[in-house]
Amino acid sequence: MSKYRDAAKQMVQDYKELEELTQNNSRGIPHTALGKKYNIDSSYAGNLWRGVRMGILQISDDTKYGKAVKKMYNDNVVQNIDTLSYKEVDEFYNVQGNAGMALLLGLEAAMKYKSHHKANNRILNEITSEHIRRAVKDYNENIIEHHFKDSTNYDVIIDSNRYPPKAIIGLATRYVTGQVLNPLDLNDDIATKYFEILQREGFKIIPKSNEPTYPDEVPEKEVHYEGSVKQILVNRYERDTKAKDKCIEYYGLKCRVCSFDFKEVYGELGIGFIHVHHLTPISEIGEEYKLDPVRDLRPVCPNCHAMLHKKIPPISIEQLKKKIM
Repeated sequence: MSKYRDAAKQMVQDYKELEELTQNNSRGIPHTALGKKYNIDSSYAGNLWRGVRMGILQISDDTKYGKAVKKMYNDNVVQNIDTLSYKEVDEFYNVQGNAGMALLLGLEAAMKYKSHHKANNRILNEITSEHIRRAVKDYNENIIEHHFKDSTNYDVIIDSNRYPPKAIIGLATRYVTGQVLNPLDLNDDIATKYFEILQREGFKIIPKSNEPTYPDEVPEKEVHYEGSVKQILVNRYERDTKAKDKCIEYYGLKCRVCSFDFKEVYGELGIGFIHVHHLTPISEIGEEYKLDPVRDLRPVCPNCHAMLHKKIPPISIEQLKKKIM
């Protein structure tokens, strides 16, 4: 039974991938493909996946398998799974060929996942900004053992520095439960949840790589007169990651012209996205010029950024605001 239980656990981990395949195939995932993927009998693999899927989605259908899973759930038979034989489960739930135990093992894995998921959500809700700042200290000093890696898509800005959100939240849970959650506990299903917690506590989430082409971009490999060279400096200031992070940390992620918020409109896709606009006129940039992100930069959406640079020198944010009021 252990190899089937392990296969069911792995299906839970692979749920998003398997569900997408199921949705894209009118007849579902071929059982032979499941059997090969999890190195078990194909028909057993198919029923394991039925149990996992119905358990996670809390659905059933009019097939004998759907009715069996629904009855298993209502009977709470999962708690007695180790005392039951394959034959007993098949007979009681009116299925054949060991399908009953496969459905039950799939349901067991799904219910454990949902219970674990619910507990983790409760823990995450108790995290405060103080816990997060302690986690940053632990992360910087590298004194707490953890298995988190650097982030791949998003960073959280804390005191003008970038950190991997999952690692910081994982370390912060230590101050709620006494233990550090591991990466598997913070899977992609609850990524939005820990983003929400970080934002709730006043921290900004931004994309890992956020260097779009700007409307006033000047190719650096060409020969330029003094004004153009200074324009390249402006481009660099607007693209400088650390300067941009400090600007966003201070002003937030809404456009300072039209108040557009990418997250509000595009959801997760828009988290952390914004351009920054350099306020200081090119004519005032000399050799001694030093960028101040709070004084010299403002977050703006790409449309407003393009309009600000429509004229030379760029029009002011206040002037552009008046045009759209």
